[in-house]
Amino acid sequence: MAKTYQMYIGGEWVDATNNETYEDYNPFNGEVFATVPRGKREDTTRAIEAAAAAFPAWAATSPGQRRKLFLKAADIFERRQEDLVRTLRLGLLCSRCFLFQVYYGKLPPRRTSPVK
Repeated sequence: MAKTYQMYIGGEWVDATNNETYEDYNPFNGEVFATVPRGKREDTTRAIEAAAAAFPAWAATSPGQRRKLFLKAADIFERRQEDLVRTLRLGLLCSRCFLFQVYYGKLPPRRTSPVK
């Protein structure tokens, strides 16, 4: 089942300004892997401005507080390790698929079983 994603800008999850999305396909089985925002220049500008506005507060954050935030992120990564590894594996396989296509001028044969 495809997941729907948003962009994280200015401390909140948001859709593209134009509300457009696109489907990202798994190259091995042709199924929709995810639906993601079709961000445009306005979204990039929004993200850059939000990052610039957030930087002074981040720069003033103490090393101890930063450490707490990074440890919290590490806990989240650890809890979601299986999802992260599956996504990274798929990304690596997609890269191999792209290289195969560049080298041989065609897509590799389709897999009969989905990537797990």
